[in-house]
Amino acid sequence: MGGANRRSACAVAEGEDVGVGIGVAADGGGDDFDNRVPGRNGDGQGGLAEFTVDNSTVSAADIFLNANGVGGSGGIDPDTADGAAGGTGLGGEARFSFLGGSTDVSVNSIQLYARGEGGFGGSGVDFGYGGPVGTGNGGAGGAGLGGTTRFIADTDPTVDILVLDTSGIG
Repeated sequence: MGGANRRSACAVAEGEDVGVGIGVAADGGGDDFDNRVPGRNGDGQGGLAEFTVDNSTVSAADIFLNANGVGGSGGIDPDTADGAAGGTGLGGEARFSFLGGSTDVSVNSIQLYARGEGGFGGSGVDFGYGGPVGTGNGGAGGAGLGGTTRFIADTDPTVDILVLDTSGIG
């Protein structure tokens, strides 16, 4: 079985002007170490992607925060050609904060993603690369569970498009 993977990232704008596009990613992905090894591969969990604006001027086209989790693909048993289940994908937390000291905030879009995507199940087909040629049973896809998004505003920012996505797909 592959191991779990989780990452975190943080950015703070304090007392300075911030311009252009801004991106913070804390995506986690399950291990796909060897698709010919029997067994379920790793889970992927998004970490914390956080951006805080405090006492700053922010003018940006787009701000993206990603804390997505993607499960690893299921392996294939070289003896039976049976596929294993995919790993679980669990979204983390994407958090955007405008604190009270922030002034003159103008952004085209703020997009916060904490999606979970389950890994693919093993195909159940072995083409004979180092093992017998055969067709086995396919493995189940992994579960996908969305995480958390938070948009915290102590001021009145100008934002044309706000996306908060905590979808999960398995």
